[in-house]
Amino acid sequence: MKVAPNTAKILRNVPLPNEAAVTYTNPAVLDIGGHSTRLGFAGDNAPRFCERTVVQKSTGRVFNDAYAESDAADLAHVMEDGYVTDWDHFELLVQRVDDMLVWGDTDHNTPLLLTEKALLPNTQRQKMAEILYEKFNVPALSFGLSPVLALYAAGLSTGVSVELGYSLSHVVPVFQGVSLFHSIHCLSLGGRDLTELLRSKSRAQLPASVAPQHHTDVWAYLKEKCGRTAEGKDDYNALVDLGAGGSDGDIVVEQRLPDGTVLGIGPECYTPVETFFQPHLLPRMKELPDQSNILCEVQLRTSTSSRGIHELLADSVKRCDADLQPLMWDSVVLSGGSSLFRGLATRLEVEASVVSATSERVRVVAPTERKESAFIGGSILASLPTFQDLWVKRSDYDETGSMSVVRGCL
Repeated sequence: MKVAPNTAKILRNVPLPNEAAVTYTNPAVLDIGGHSTRLGFAGDNAPRFCERTVVQKSTGRVFNDAYAESDAADLAHVMEDGYVTDWDHFELLVQRVDDMLVWGDTDHNTPLLLTEKALLPNTQRQKMAEILYEKFNVPALSFGLSPVLALYAAGLSTGVSVELGYSLSHVVPVFQGVSLFHSIHCLSLGGRDLTELLRSKSRAQLPASVAPQHHTDVWAYLKEKCGRTAEGKDDYNALVDLGAGGSDGDIVVEQRLPDGTVLGIGPECYTPVETFFQPHLLPRMKELPDQSNILCEVQLRTSTSSRGIHELLADSVKRCDADLQPLMWDSVVLSGGSSLFRGLATRLEVEASVVSATSERVRVVAPTERKESAFIGGSILASLPTFQDLWVKRSDYDETGSMSVVRGCL
């Protein structure tokens, strides 16, 4: 890397962060998602550890060790819609992380950056901090919103983060690294729903060699490999009508399973992606709950909605200041495991342009590593020298309690 002349003279007069001498080495980044947990260190291009976010209830095993040897009844998901379902299970998960990071050894001096979803209550962050500081002796802690981190991973600090996850989808406008709370939307729809929808609509039958406890995994695999994006609503309806007539024509997608079995998926391969634009295709989204008694605007914007992801995107941008809207339309970033479908970015550009009737060019960015965007953004953030001031140290926690992670983190 070339350094500009006289750089040393300039930097000599630049004030360093407070307590610069207390530099935390090898900050760890932990992304606990509804489907998978990712762990690595600041500066890593990809997580060093990525396994399922589950606990075996009968034995207390976690991650893939639990998933490989359990049936569905004996498994517990640690995260559900961004919320911790059971704090005892959360501690089991963190204990495994502690075994890898060795927080008890003061020589390691490893702080932790945790990702979290948008619109979660501060009480959850406070409870996490209490467990990590008091039971696992974390030297320092910080939190980052996964939609904001996804923008960082794309090299941006301003734009709209469209995060399509395992159980939820979020549309989060961000300006200079700060999420615009009044413009956030959340759709109760994710990859788990799309997998079940494909399974219910497909005529394909899994071979007997696939054990019942692995059926969901196989259908998720088929969804990822065979999922297609229709050009528009009319195009999708035509494809469905073709399939309903008993003629699959040339649109069948064939996929070979690891055991050699070849399965053919008909027009239903377009349904998972289409559900993002027409949520009513999911049976539970057809009958919306009564919202007449909801007084909180945030709950109205984040409860079950019949609006597609393109409509939520248009409304989110509309809620931003007029001066910011061109910046937002120019930097829409897709992230999350459910955003990997080919053609989704182009379809979102077209649909958002139509529904918003904006004269601005809509540009949707779909980074290659968008499945890991939250972790990568956290890795970038934690590696910045200026981030040293944003660590909430154990001494801060001892002085002000769990509110320290509410005031001191992004």
